[in-house]
Amino acid sequence: MNLTSWKSVIDMVKITRNNNSSKSVKAIDALKKAKMSDSGYNIGVVTDAIVAMFHEKCYICENKCLVSMSIDHLVPHRNDRDLKYDYDNLFLSCTHCNNIKGARYDKILDCTKVKVDDKIAFRAKGNILTGRQYYAEALENDSRVLETTNLVNEVYTGNTCQKRFEAKNIIKLLNDEYVNFRSLLRDYKNSMGQIKEDSYYCIVRELREDSSFAGFKRWVIKDSQEEYPEFAEFL
Repeated sequence: MNLTSWKSVIDMVKITRNNNSSKSVKAIDALKKAKMSDSGYNIGVVTDAIVAMFHEKCYICENKCLVSMSIDHLVPHRNDRDLKYDYDNLFLSCTHCNNIKGARYDKILDCTKVKVDDKIAFRAKGNILTGRQYYAEALENDSRVLETTNLVNEVYTGNTCQKRFEAKNIIKLLNDEYVNFRSLLRDYKNSMGQIKEDSYYCIVRELREDSSFAGFKRWVIKDSQEEYPEFAEFL
């Protein structure tokens, strides 16, 4: 299989922050002007740049079907203008995750700088009949890793009646993606020729940073590396 073209678009689970793209350049310039008058950071060109950079995906729950969205400050700005208008501090979030995170989780991992899935495992337990549960597990006893893990688990369970309802809807989408990914792996394992090759490239595509719930998909492979060693280079 010729992997050259595919390797060029494969990145780590972390989101690649390109501040030199035309959209980013416009956003940074707009933020500089807005900072002078403190007129607000939620500007059209900023939103366009952040949405494109994060592949239309919430950086916390990794859901791409965003009914509502927010531009979140990774580090709560608390009226600090430098943090408020810092382009590198702006992240795409769904409203569900943004509301849960708030200012309580103020020291979480920066997914544009850290390969989060090397520090946190994203796993599922149970099955459709017993009720599959999705959870994050810290792999390091580090304050930022632990805080990020707690946030992710709270996002997928909810902390109020309303948030639990929202979490169920996200879990439904996650479950569909998870089941489809496992089906791709079965097709790949049990097929030959063109079908096997097509399944291979579909799996690689699902491991990319722009894939929904990529962390959970990558951990399916990480937990089965002896069975699927050929995908290790894409993790």
